[in-house]
Amino acid sequence: MTSSGVRVIPPMIHIFYQKDFLEHPQHYPQAQRALESWKRYLPECKITLWHDGLPEFQQMLKSSRYLRECYRYRLWPQVADYVRAWVLFYYGGIYLDTDMVLLRNCEFLRTDSFFIFSVKLPREKELKRPEFLPKDDFVSDPGMVGSVMGHPVLGEVLTIYNGEELFRSRIWMANSIFLVGLLRVAAQLDPSLIATGSFREDTLDLRVSRRSNLFKYASATSQALISGQNHISLQGKYIIYSDKCLSVCDDEETMRRKSDHPACYAWHICRRTWDTFKTRAFVLNKHRSRLRLRLAMIGAGMKDKILCVRD
Repeated sequence: MTSSGVRVIPPMIHIFYQKDFLEHPQHYPQAQRALESWKRYLPECKITLWHDGLPEFQQMLKSSRYLRECYRYRLWPQVADYVRAWVLFYYGGIYLDTDMVLLRNCEFLRTDSFFIFSVKLPREKELKRPEFLPKDDFVSDPGMVGSVMGHPVLGEVLTIYNGEELFRSRIWMANSIFLVGLLRVAAQLDPSLIATGSFREDTLDLRVSRRSNLFKYASATSQALISGQNHISLQGKYIIYSDKCLSVCDDEETMRRKSDHPACYAWHICRRTWDTFKTRAFVLNKHRSRLRLRLAMIGAGMKDKILCVRD
């Protein structure tokens, strides 16, 4: 955070949604509720709507095989995951999911060069947890993430999305990918976090030994949030806000109970739109041949059992 409290993140809100949303928000009641909260609690920010009809989106498609495949099968939550990283890296600002309702004034967040919220994962959400973290640990929640233009964390995230390594890994959710980007930047800022032979820059296989310094850093980060700190910082390069600052739930009663905490700034309405037959089929088969992936996606689209087509 700057000592003078100067806003460093540009006053821009980015969203990826239907192209007529800002003109006719009444057609999208849930997103309209979120929109009204943004205008109230981030009044200085201009809202920019991104959609797949823009020339910039065609530029994104050329950059990432992963994005092309997700767009081909209309996996919109995963498409939005890529868009948030791209627009923040090239423009800066704050990206908000359209199910992110702000509860308090959030202008202070723009005094950091990068911020993201964390979320504690219950045990049953196995696909959302990076394999190298212990049970009941924290990952990032990029449903609300802010950055200056060109921040190294976003650069790492785009490197992952634009490369082929994502097709050889089980890591696929944005919260896992953003966390990997955070840890890679942490390792670059502090080389002592890397234990010899336990971490490689060219792979997403981060199932490292529990003795490694990088694993200890990830665990210590989570323990700091568990112990009641509202946020942690690494050399002022990025800020992670604890799960107390974000209510992730799908009902009003739970939201009100969690939002009583004075440091709770937003409500992420969790409808699990990312967890569909098509998404699971894509995750299980994305590293296979185009034909086998297509067969799996057809089966999922017909609401058949989830297919994992073997080579």
